[in-house]
Parts: sequence; C-alpha cells; structure tokens
Amino acid sequence: MARFLGLTEPQQDEVRKLMEGRRADHQALREKVEKNREAMQQALESANPDPGVVGELAIEAHRLRQEERVLREAQDKAIRELLTAEQRVKFDAMKAPREEGMGGPRRGGFGPRPERGPGRQ
Repeated sequence: MARFLGLTEPQQDEVRKLMEGRRADHQALREKVEKNREAMQQALESANPDPGVVGELAIEAHRLRQEERVLREAQDKAIRELLTAEQRVKFDAMKAPREEGMGGPRRGGFGPRPERGPGRQ
C-alpha cells in the first residue's frame, strides 16, 4: 500500500501507528469469527442439526461481518485523513473492488469475472 500510494516516511509511520492501535480490536473480532465458524461447522456436521442453533449461529456470523465492515470502514477513514488528495484517489481505487463486491486480493480477483456463455465454463 505504501508504495502504491507513494506514502512519505511520516505518513507510513502514522499509518503503522494507526494499524497497530487497532490490531487488538481486529484480532479479537477474528477470534470471534473463527469461533463462530467452528461452532457452525460442528452444528451442521451433527447427526441431526438443530435449525434453531444453526440459525442463531448464522445470525451471529452476519452480525460479526457487519462489525468487521464497521472496523474496516473506520480504519479506512482514518487512513484517508492522512493522505493527500492525489493519494486519496489511488486509495479509493484500491478499495473499490472490495466495496463493489467484485473480489480483490483476499477473494481471488481484482475485478468482475468474465461472463460465461455457450462453450465457456
């Protein structure tokens, strides 16, 4: 990110401090997400999955995803405040695929997938 945005050394230090300051919150949330994922897996693999339990876990997973989004948006906003106008344009372009639901580095792509037509799989 630093290279792509052309961050100065002071900007890099500020971004680093910002991210380190939020690291505990992100880690705690990741642990909750993982615990929920494991509980969901166990519930679904049981001989007779309880729809009530599975439903509660699904609702919790949704709430945790919303919480992740709020944390990410707050971090992005704080980073944007450290950037120049030119850097903000690049930052926004870098974040656009994630916000548009088109993938991104963590989802295995950077843009829309090609349409599938006859003969294409």
